[in-house]
Amino acid sequence: MKVPYFSNIQIPDSNKVEWAHEISRVINSESLISGKSVEKFEIEFARFVGTEFGIGVGNGLDGLTLSLRAAGLGPGHVVAVPAHTFIATFLAVIHVGAIPYAVDVDSEGLLDLTKLFELKIRVDAVIPVHLHGCMVDMKTLSSWAQQRGIIVIEDASQAHGCRSNEVNAGQLGDLAVFSLYPTKNLGALGDAGIVVTSNADYRDFISSSRTYGSSKESKYSHVRLGYNSRMDTIQAAVLSKNLAHLDNWNLHRNRLAEIYRKQLSGLPVKTLINEKSSSVYHHFPILLANRDGLREYLSTHDIGSEIHYPNLASTEVAALASIDLNECPNAREISISTLSLPISQWHSEDEIVYVTEVISRFFGG
Repeated sequence: MKVPYFSNIQIPDSNKVEWAHEISRVINSESLISGKSVEKFEIEFARFVGTEFGIGVGNGLDGLTLSLRAAGLGPGHVVAVPAHTFIATFLAVIHVGAIPYAVDVDSEGLLDLTKLFELKIRVDAVIPVHLHGCMVDMKTLSSWAQQRGIIVIEDASQAHGCRSNEVNAGQLGDLAVFSLYPTKNLGALGDAGIVVTSNADYRDFISSSRTYGSSKESKYSHVRLGYNSRMDTIQAAVLSKNLAHLDNWNLHRNRLAEIYRKQLSGLPVKTLINEKSSSVYHHFPILLANRDGLREYLSTHDIGSEIHYPNLASTEVAALASIDLNECPNAREISISTLSLPISQWHSEDEIVYVTEVISRFFGG
């Protein structure tokens, strides 16, 4: 049996037919850029998250960059970022001229709020990253930030549809950003992203900035230095269809995660995500000493895997931006021992059982 980490080949024909219908409809009835389907998806997704506004953008990095600019963050400002994350989170801070400050993560790879709250330096904003499908404790973080006038921008690009402590991912931050890259829980057929907020000023700033900084009155009247970061109409139409499936897709991911937990029990591996945590399992990461050995063994049995993330983004950015780093031992340990196993709405239960059987054989089972 071949089990790819992620593959379009696995997508059911019913979904492909649905997408093809939407693509044909858009081509024959709407503008391919900023068509009516974009506004429709923005409204639907904001409602899904529980915010007032959604603003479609070109990708997740643009969404983070525009959100930081909308909040007035730039040179001289310090933004707390978890040390264990994809490099885009750090790059957005650097792109606006602010200083990213790496904060260590907890045992699940999420921003360690205790260490954040104990920082001796003043931070102007914080970007909690809801990693692997799990959420940072947003009630606690939001309360702390509001008392201190600190901006919170959620990076929810791996937590579409996650809900923890009666809070949706993206609901409590001043702004929240979701990448809609094809491999995400809610993915497009290419690059796309969306920012959600309940602040009308932020909405207006990003809506203008994504279209060259144009005004509401005319695309040839420009009120700020802008970008070209619009969501394609075809992607929005497909995303609206996918949004209707998202809850069921996330339930399927949870069923696959439960199989992993049951079948891997007793083996010398540790699951990064606590089984009591609310998660939509964007990834299923395990921790083990011989990470590279297991990955090679899986590959020889036609099983794909990924490493999220082998290099600390904070370390890479330190070299690029000449910033100082505080010690982040948890993030460093996770980076050298984590391995992500196949999991998606397209994988079958039989495939996951096969993966666990191969892992068991690796350990002599």
